[in-house]
Amino acid sequence: MTDPIRIAQGTTRTIIISGIVDSNGDPLTITGWSVRAQIRRLPDSPLLAEWVTGTPTGTQGQATASGTEVRLQVPYAMSEAWTWRVATLHVEITEPGVNGRRERITDVPIVVDPELVKES
Repeated sequence: MTDPIRIAQGTTRTIIISGIVDSNGDPLTITGWSVRAQIRRLPDSPLLAEWVTGTPTGTQGQATASGTEVRLQVPYAMSEAWTWRVATLHVEITEPGVNGRRERITDVPIVVDPELVKES
């Protein structure tokens, strides 16, 4: 069981998925690969959050792949808008090129702690 990622609502954070390995367990360098990450309650549930490499649009966040890690930027506005509390983060990476392989690198629980301190 993977420990959940905990994020306080209304904060700026970076989610880091590190130590990515290939099928042999060797470190997999993913610099230049594309990333798509999504948060959903269940696989077929509505999308709660999404990150992409390149240029995010709408409410998407920025994802990057470098070395053996993926970084997902969670800006204040994104986490502030989250009204859900528990869901699952799914992260897939795709190798560059026409026939680039696609790998799901994690499915991890994510918990949003409600904002407790409000502006007066």
